Amino acid sequence: MVKNIENSIKIAFVGDVFLGDQPGKIGTDLFELLSQCDHVIANLETPLCMPSPIDFSKILLRSEPGTENVLREWGITAVTLANNHIFDHGENGFKATRAALNTLQIPFAGAGMNRSEAACPLTFEIGAFRIAIIACTEPGTQAQIATSNTPGCHHLTFPDIAAQIQSIKQEGHIVIVVPHWGYCDYEYPSQEVVENGEKLLAAGADLVIGHHSHVVQGMNQRSSGQVIAYSLGNFYFGDYNFRGRKVSTNGESNRGLCLIVEFSANTLPEVQKIYTCQKANQIDLDANIDKRENEFQQRCVPLYDLSNYPTYWPKVVRKRLYRRLTHWLNPFNWHEMKWATINALWIMIKQQLLR
Repeated sequence: MVKNIENSIKIAFVGDVFLGDQPGKIGTDLFELLSQCDHVIANLETPLCMPSPIDFSKILLRSEPGTENVLREWGITAVTLANNHIFDHGENGFKATRAALNTLQIPFAGAGMNRSEAACPLTFEIGAFRIAIIACTEPGTQAQIATSNTPGCHHLTFPDIAAQIQSIKQEGHIVIVVPHWGYCDYEYPSQEVVENGEKLLAAGADLVIGHHSHVVQGMNQRSSGQVIAYSLGNFYFGDYNFRGRKVSTNGESNRGLCLIVEFSANTLPEVQKIYTCQKANQIDLDANIDKRENEFQQRCVPLYDLSNYPTYWPKVVRKRLYRRLTHWLNPFNWHEMKWATINALWIMIKQQLLR
């Protein structure tokens, strides 16, 4: 899929993708926008394999073999795999995923059978443009990190990532870093994410396009032309099972951000924001553009002056904790708890009362 003109290319970035058992469809208008791009990059947050879970202490994701065909139908041309779910079904699950993507001729980066494979970037040459995409993840996301002789994901760690960026830049590439980082369900990036983002830009990254929060976070384009978008949220996230309970995304988790970045000779990158939404099993353009834009701009404001962010981030944490406490203290929400959890809490209370 090469749509570029002589002095310009477009690359689209979409957020987290979990296909599940029956992946949905894409709206005509959204597909038309993506089809105008030279490449469309998604974060594939699921192995494509038969079940063989290795860890029951967390949410396990898996998509049925064959569902990957929808990636081509959506216009996705490459994926990043550096995330906390790609090894949910072990080494065999990863190998099956790799084989499925190779069959579809969808290149990937960010995970491999050892550290060297996992660190290998995606590279594209389109006309006069050379693009390198480095996919990486923090171990704090519960991702499996590759070692010299064991499979896993590329580790977001310094100074290694900085050295990799600088080395690739010397080869004449536009360098795009795609990190899986931070905390789920937070509308703002953590202080650590902000600090790591600044280090990536200082090392020479032209773009930093993040995900993992499953909600859209703010972005910033510097006077240098460098862009950092902290999280694109979900592009498509199907239903999944957790401890015998079916879970469906809702609210913020159904709203994503697609960034179409146009690179032109001798000019700064141009960034077009596309707001998407998932309704039932379809991804489409969000009709509430004004509302989404206002909401997005509010999330950008604290990120314009990062000198104040160390005092702003604790306020975000406290506000979230307060919301969660008030939610669970409301008896009308107790039906969301499983009986096993309620029983365990009751036993703890009785033990304290009988002391």
